[in-house]
Amino acid sequence: MKSEEYGSNFQQHYLDQYKMCVEMADRISQRRAQANQFFMTAHTGLVGILSLVGGLAKGDIYWIYACAGVFGILMCIAWLVTINSYQQLNSGKFKIILKMEQNLPAAPYGDEWQVLGEGADAKKYRQLTTVECIVPILFIVPYLFVIVLSLYKSIT
Repeated sequence: MKSEEYGSNFQQHYLDQYKMCVEMADRISQRRAQANQFFMTAHTGLVGILSLVGGLAKGDIYWIYACAGVFGILMCIAWLVTINSYQQLNSGKFKIILKMEQNLPAAPYGDEWQVLGEGADAKKYRQLTTVECIVPILFIVPYLFVIVLSLYKSIT
C-alpha cells in the first residue's frame, strides 16, 4: 500500500512494523538458542542415565543400550530438523526486514549482510546453521558405536 492511500500515519506505522519484525527475528534467535540448549540437556541426560544404568544393572542389558542409541539418533534427527526449521524461519524474517529497509533512510541489516559477503564467503561469515548442525552429527557417531557394540555383545 502506498503512503498516499494509507494516510498521515504511514511513516510511523511503517517504522513500528519494522521494529516489530526486528524484535520478532531476535525472539526467534532466542528460541533457537533455547531449543539447542534443550537438546544438549536431553543428550547429556541420556548419557548420564546410561552410565547410571550400566553401573547398577546386572545381567544382559545390551538391548537397553541399543534402544538408547536409537533414541539418541532420533533425538539428533529431531534436533537437525529443528535447526533447519529455525534457519528457514529466520531467513524469511530477514528477507522481509531487508525488503522493508529499502523504504527507510538507513539499511543496517542490508549493509551488514553486504559486508559479510551475503553469506557466500565462509572467511567473512560462516552461517550459524552450518556450525549448529555439527553438534548433533557429532552426537550420532557415539550413538552408532553404542548400537553396533550392543548388538555385537548381545550375539557373542
